[in-house]
Amino acid sequence: MKYNIAFIMILVSAQNMLAQSSQSFMTSGGKINVVFAVIFIVFIGIIYYLIRIDRKISKLENK
Repeated sequence: MKYNIAFIMILVSAQNMLAQSSQSFMTSGGKINVVFAVIFIVFIGIIYYLIRIDRKISKLENK
């Protein structure tokens, strides 16, 4: 148990030492635009899926 706690503490401290702020990391390479594009595409896909499901349900209700 003592070794598990020590191992977790070492992992957490190592992550903090090598961490770079996410804002500078994303904006340095222009990757923030890619993130926004992917989020936008996923959002459009969800909207399209909901519209298709709504149309199918409407057809079933009319029958």
